Amino acid sequence: MSINSLPQTLCKTTKQSTEIRISVIVPIYCVETCLRRCLDSLCLQDLDRIEFILVDDGSPDCCGEICDEYARKDDRFRVFHKENGGLSSARNYGIDHARGEYLMFVDSDDWVTPNFCSRAYELAMQNNADMVMFMFQIVEGHHYFPVKTKHLENGVKARKEALDLLFDEPGVFAWNKLYKKALFDGVRYPVGRVYEDQAVTWKLVYKANRVYYTNHVLYYYFMRSTSIMHQETVQTAKDKFEMKYLFYNELKKTGYSSEKFLSLLPGCAMAYAMRVKENPSDKTGVLVHEILRNYHTIPQSFLWQQKVMLFLYRKNIHLFDMACIIGGKRIT
Repeated sequence: MSINSLPQTLCKTTKQSTEIRISVIVPIYCVETCLRRCLDSLCLQDLDRIEFILVDDGSPDCCGEICDEYARKDDRFRVFHKENGGLSSARNYGIDHARGEYLMFVDSDDWVTPNFCSRAYELAMQNNADMVMFMFQIVEGHHYFPVKTKHLENGVKARKEALDLLFDEPGVFAWNKLYKKALFDGVRYPVGRVYEDQAVTWKLVYKANRVYYTNHVLYYYFMRSTSIMHQETVQTAKDKFEMKYLFYNELKKTGYSSEKFLSLLPGCAMAYAMRVKENPSDKTGVLVHEILRNYHTIPQSFLWQQKVMLFLYRKNIHLFDMACIIGGKRIT
């Protein structure tokens, strides 16, 4: 469905004179083939007093023009054009210009349900929650894949339980949560890095007085082959490890612990070692080597493949390298 086929009542709202309930922040860069699908899903939102902040991050294609088109037809859209600075920069820009009491994020190649805003807001109001976590579906081509859950119970989660959810189905993603804007006081996404959610989401959960979890699906995550997450390079592998390493060390200082948390560090170190060949001049690789050599126990949550690779790494690095190459894990 395109915006031209939407009911006029959904394409144009009256000027909102009251306070904004939710600001939905959409960073946009080189997604002209799927941007309309995302924006159309926002047009269908059934909650009033919301705004959609479209941050055109210097996109060289037609994304900027598409954003302006939607803003002309629906005054809930606010468009900002800026020089390219990356996903974190665009999100931070949106946060700085948001007028809502609550914030939500949508990646511009994804889309949301019509009650994306209203359901999350309703749960926040009913439960006096600073944050609401909800579920999503993964979409690849025309196929929808529900995320496997462990039948977590809906409800308010204590801080420890809420932090546990970051290692489970809801995860650390920015886009499947509603946040009270005040949680971002003094918190911003690290500019110039990928996997930035790793370094930020836990801080917001930790600051929240009440976190509500629901297993309702409100978000559709599109597996796009050209996205940042699917074009891994040595640098993105470094960023992924370093963000998780930062996540681990900072969260550890709070006294938090769980079985999955304890496996985070050796798990991300093993993933890096499998992707990037060991090199004495690689400072990240040297740190990874120290972690894997000094980690004396194999985490219980490791899959058998991870256990085998950790054994090979410790016993015979040449066999380990060969297994990574044969398995197609190495970045070339």
